[in-house]
Amino acid sequence: MSELTPQGFLKDFRRWDERFAQMIADECNLRDGLTKKHWDVIRFLRNYCETMNDIPTIWEVCAAHDLDLEEFTELFPQGYRQSACRMAGLPFFA
Repeated sequence: MSELTPQGFLKDFRRWDERFAQMIADECNLRDGLTKKHWDVIRFLRNYCETMNDIPTIWEVCAAHDLDLEEFTELFPQGYRQSACRMAGLPFFA
């Protein structure tokens, strides 16, 4: 297992793998597990962060996936940072 920050985020973005995403999803008690929509968002977040060296806003993520905020919250009920960004292995920016 890769090292985590005190907030539970990966210390090294490059150490992410799908098992890490699944571990966070299990912590979040997702009713249906990780669906295709979850993986689409997770991969988008990783690609954006790797390309832009930044984290997209929740609005950018929703627009890219034709989701409204309510739909996003249904996918990631523990929130943008604590579930979606953590699952994607994005760094923690205070």
